[in-house]
Amino acid sequence: MENRISASLSGEQLKTVLDLIRQLEAALPFLVALTPDERKDLTRTGDASRPFIDKSLKLVQAHNQFLPRSFDVGEFAADVQLRAALETIRVRLSPLVEKLDDTTACVASDAYDAALEAYHYARQNGEGEGLDELIALMSQRFARNKRTTKPDTN
Repeated sequence: MENRISASLSGEQLKTVLDLIRQLEAALPFLVALTPDERKDLTRTGDASRPFIDKSLKLVQAHNQFLPRSFDVGEFAADVQLRAALETIRVRLSPLVEKLDDTTACVASDAYDAALEAYHYARQNGEGEGLDELIALMSQRFARNKRTTKPDTN
């Protein structure tokens, strides 16, 4: 059994990390959480849209005479600037989130491998040691779902 991660996170370290996350959230109070339907309703943009957006902003800043009075050039410029700033933050955070996901997967795998090994040894050597009930509970992890099939009524 390979143990990929051998580390610990003290309560104080965890508190520090969570406090830093709260500070990030407080520094970005305008962040939103969309529902799947809200996300689906958004206009899709990607890397190819950035130059179009940037050129459109330059266009309306230089030649706004064709725009209706209701078009807010300042808000458009603010959205473009905020998008760029948020993208900078996202690019910086993405590798950290990926490392967090990978490390969590490794630690979970290590723990599961150890649990399987302990279960195996308990089944082989734990009989009569007062472990029968616990072993039976643990064995439920490997029980197959028994699905009842309904007769075809067609």
